[in-house]
Amino acid sequence: MMASPCKPSGSRPATRQSSGSKLAAFVGGGREFAVSEVPTYRGVMKRGILLQELSGIREGVDKRWYPVRDIAKDLTPMVLAQWNKSSAQLAPPVVVIDRSVTRRIDNFGKKVSEVVRDRATKKKREFVEKNMDSCLT
Repeated sequence: MMASPCKPSGSRPATRQSSGSKLAAFVGGGREFAVSEVPTYRGVMKRGILLQELSGIREGVDKRWYPVRDIAKDLTPMVLAQWNKSSAQLAPPVVVIDRSVTRRIDNFGKKVSEVVRDRATKKKREFVEKNMDSCLT
């Protein structure tokens, strides 16, 4: 019996139910925001992964049924609170409204999702890689 040319012999077959996710592998594992730093897109995505993981533990809900739009809505107050902690200059008169923060997170999250699933164009992939470590402000 000849080994498959695509996989080294002796490796386990790939399954959909493997632990972790492609998003966590691309962005990094879920974690809280860094103290006293303005959150970057990567930090927001990591916090979103943490929210997904915690939602499955607390509510017994499958994390696949926690859409990016709902994650963005849940992350918005956390991002605004982090902005206030990190810099007094980002106080309410300066900061954009909640809806625009939610929209930014949602749009970027969808682009990252496309990149992770290999469905993004070259332009989107470059945009995500370029802006992943930039601040959300």
